[in-house]
Amino acid sequence: FLYPPVRANAKAEERLRALPNAEQMTIPGENGEQYNGWFIKNGTEKAGLILYFGGNGEESASRAESMAQLTGKEMLTGFHFMCLDYPGTGHSTGQRDEESIYRMARAAWDQAAAREDVNPEKIVLAGWSLGTGTAVRLTDEKHPAGLILFAPYYNGGELVRSNIGELLQTSIPIPLPIRNPYRSDHYARNIQTPVLVVAARDDRLVPYAQSQRLAGQFPAARLVSLETGGHGAMWQDQAALTAVYQFLQGLQNR
Repeated sequence: FLYPPVRANAKAEERLRALPNAEQMTIPGENGEQYNGWFIKNGTEKAGLILYFGGNGEESASRAESMAQLTGKEMLTGFHFMCLDYPGTGHSTGQRDEESIYRMARAAWDQAAAREDVNPEKIVLAGWSLGTGTAVRLTDEKHPAGLILFAPYYNGGELVRSNIGELLQTSIPIPLPIRNPYRSDHYARNIQTPVLVVAARDDRLVPYAQSQRLAGQFPAARLVSLETGGHGAMWQDQAALTAVYQFLQGLQNR
């Protein structure tokens, strides 16, 4: 349910290799894994970085290609972009679960913070759907400049329960024992980092109510509610794009 098989997008990779500002990356893991991904430069200067963790059906080349189209435009002013494939996704090796993905996230942070073209004081973590759990947990540990969450769930148990209930067309009244708890609600309470949450009211995959509840767990978070567009609304909705731009520029000025 959480980790469907995802192959690398060969056509997106080919197009990225033709771009002068796209860099394919391979990062070693602590248990011998190899994590594949992409770094998109937004100019030649040392800059901040958006370190992104994707949804359960995403792979890095497709997302990197779409973000490459935004470089040089107002929205990403002052920020590079980086994303990796989860273990067992695309070209990355290993098995997927909450802990293996978190080890990948920590390796990605360490690699990003050590780069000469990245300002480690301006790293922003971002996540969509499944990736929000990893982004929240890493924020609690690393204290980045900012955190952006697209369609975040309250925690892994609530996410699984709501989706099984939707599938069976009935409510699940009791908590379910799961192997990937993703306790975003727990980590959120400790986070002092500026947080932007974007969620669509008609999201059928991650219920809006879960995003709203999670936003309330942070000491200070801005919730941007989208009226239509479903689970992927934040990638096209102008209100969402404007909110992200304003959030990033606010971090630049801190």
